[in-house]
Amino acid sequence: MGTQESFDTLIETLRSKPDEQELHHILKKLVKDPPSTRNETLALVSVLLSTTVPEVYWQIPQLKGSIAACCTSIIGLGNLLARINMANKSKEYTLLQSFIDILVRICRDKVVTILMSSASSRSEIAEIERYFFKGKIYLATAELDSHYVESTIFSSIDSYCAFLAPQIHDTLQTSVSQAIPFIHSAFSFHPKFSGHMFNLLFRSENLHLFISILKESKSFQRKRLLERFWCEFLPSILGTDTKLEALAYILGTFPHNDLDVVLVENIVETMNTNLYRLATYRLSLESEQNTRAVTQSQLQKWGSEPAIKLESIVLQQMRTSFLILSLKNQPQECAKLLKDPLFINAVSTRLGAFSDAVKNLALVLTNELCNGAGQEPIFKNLVVDEQLSALEPKFSSLDEAWDVFSQAVEVPDQEIQKLETNVASLKVDQIVNNNDSDYSSDDDDPTVRKKAIQKPLYIKDLLAYISVDTNDSAAFEKRKSAFEHGPTLIRQKSRHGSELRIYTEKLLTSLLAMTNIYEDANFEQARLNCMIAVASSDISSGAILVELLAGGDYSLQQRVTILSTLSFAARELAGIEDEFVKSSYTAKDFVSEKLPPKLHKQLIGSDDVSVSRLNSAHLALENDLMRERSEKAKDQIVGGTILRMSSKVQKTNSTHIIKTRETDFHKFIGPKFFFPLINLWHQVDGIDIGHYSPILTSHYVRTLTLILHSAYPVATDFRDMTRELLLVIVTVIAEVQLDQIPLIESIFTGILLVLDTSESQYLIETFSNELQAIEMWASAVWEKIIDEKVKSLGAGVLLRLHEISAKYERTLMGQLNSTF
Repeated sequence: MGTQESFDTLIETLRSKPDEQELHHILKKLVKDPPSTRNETLALVSVLLSTTVPEVYWQIPQLKGSIAACCTSIIGLGNLLARINMANKSKEYTLLQSFIDILVRICRDKVVTILMSSASSRSEIAEIERYFFKGKIYLATAELDSHYVESTIFSSIDSYCAFLAPQIHDTLQTSVSQAIPFIHSAFSFHPKFSGHMFNLLFRSENLHLFISILKESKSFQRKRLLERFWCEFLPSILGTDTKLEALAYILGTFPHNDLDVVLVENIVETMNTNLYRLATYRLSLESEQNTRAVTQSQLQKWGSEPAIKLESIVLQQMRTSFLILSLKNQPQECAKLLKDPLFINAVSTRLGAFSDAVKNLALVLTNELCNGAGQEPIFKNLVVDEQLSALEPKFSSLDEAWDVFSQAVEVPDQEIQKLETNVASLKVDQIVNNNDSDYSSDDDDPTVRKKAIQKPLYIKDLLAYISVDTNDSAAFEKRKSAFEHGPTLIRQKSRHGSELRIYTEKLLTSLLAMTNIYEDANFEQARLNCMIAVASSDISSGAILVELLAGGDYSLQQRVTILSTLSFAARELAGIEDEFVKSSYTAKDFVSEKLPPKLHKQLIGSDDVSVSRLNSAHLALENDLMRERSEKAKDQIVGGTILRMSSKVQKTNSTHIIKTRETDFHKFIGPKFFFPLINLWHQVDGIDIGHYSPILTSHYVRTLTLILHSAYPVATDFRDMTRELLLVIVTVIAEVQLDQIPLIESIFTGILLVLDTSESQYLIETFSNELQAIEMWASAVWEKIIDEKVKSLGAGVLLRLHEISAKYERTLMGQLNSTF
């Protein structure tokens, strides 16, 4: 201000509640010539918030912007937050809404830059950091009822983080060193910030800022930033191979030697194959010393006995893939490793493991190293899956790579284009009855005869019927025809050519996206039948469905449908015919006019058909597991506790019949159906969808249990499947609540299946810690639970654990006696 006297005069005038014109004049003058000292700023903010705002804020809307501008300072923010808290506690809701409106107006574009320009000391910069990037402002608004901050940047943490990212970008334009503390404070404030920040920085025009941040950050800050970038942001933007190669080229411009041992281990634990390809390409640009350190670290973990016992077999497979990929095109390194004692000991440790899958990984890596070193493979006739291909980006400039990365789109397969051309060239005449009446007549009038809908002859026709526009006058009939003929057509096409394989993903995605717009009582059942047909006819569907489960924005019902599809497809492939699935199609080799005889009868259900079908299969498994044990457990004492089985658990007739298993079922049931689900579980660290998490988790465990049951006893990796289910169950029981009855029931059934299908000695020697944890949990739950059926299952678990323990003790005693 010009003089102290003129400022004091303006403040006194404000306190005296001037008229609108004078108030407008004073505020305009204060905005143009703001206070120059902290005391003046405090005086102005105090009078505005205590006098002006309560009196005129809502009555004179034209003054809102000027009042907010006068409060745009560190002192103004501090006072405003204090007033918000006081108004909320005193329940002065009109005044509270005024203060919130001022706060929203202050938090506009470039507000941090504005405050930084007027900051005169380090303490003021620290205050800016604390208010904005350490979350003081957001936390103050988070205590309020949500309707006060609705449709503002404070409505959710995601909205607030989206506001912070541009503020930091503006600060970076002025000073990178000043922005770095803000960035790392925001990273610590909430994980959602990193996505918004990287989305802004990882652009061609901002890449220099990103690299400057990496160079000027402290070592520990850079490590944390790179971990978020590699393990959280990059997986969200990966796409086609073309896009990956462009991305790899761009990452090659980053500072070297940043991919250290710890970061690479975090990347490996993501179990993302495309991320592996990026990381190994980036490693190939690092120094030889750094690359070797990473390889040695991964190899040591790969051959560590504790890691082999504790790590998921899926993670062990992925670690092997990473090692193979990182050693490609390095013949000298491969030759050295083959003679390295670390590698030899690691292979020996794996070959001494119980699991065939663990042993097989040792054989695979050894042969791959031999191939890489230009030597003959040691293990002959070893059949392995196709390994990941290394990225080899070939761009002439960074600008070219950015252009490709920004515009890369998936190019349709030539096979798809050819098939679409062939199908399009076919002419199918629609059957029309010349005596048809006007379509607009009453649909319920039995005297009206409508145009017959041509039933789908090709998978493309079926897809068109499924995704038909609801504005189409024949939309209902087309959807009905798709549901009636779909399961049969899909199974027919699976035995002839590659048409189904080409459209598998589109079929599953379209079926899952369908809504019951016509309120058809048969809808859920019919959709499930079609999805089961696809999944059982093309085993690549397992990975597609799990990907949809992980990435799609689907409802709980749709997610349960995915899990039900996986369960019943696995059972069908195992030769277990569920009656409702069998009745949905006609087993025939050629197209026929004859409909499945029980189709209309079977296509009945409710919105919870997927749930009920999964529950019924699960119940059948429970009964199978409990029949014999129901008799044994009556009046039997275990550890001083009498276990009485519920009389409600009765022997029931089997709901399925057995036929011949699918060819190679024993090889693919684990890799194609079971392990993708396990992989997803570890990738997302369990299931977290809020309030409905226990429900989806119970169906998840049921699905794993049913797939494991279908795999017994033929699956080549059955022991690894058993191990993974046990590890999932041990994770779940740590958080399960007593009122989550369906989840507890699923857990008990899964445990019973594992105990009944595995050798006692193997279980005790391999999973003693896990079984002990399960027994302690089951005992605690059994004592408190009320539901009779679940209580019976719990009793069966405790009884079986006691039997296993007693049998193992007898075995040990027998071995000791034979010694003497």
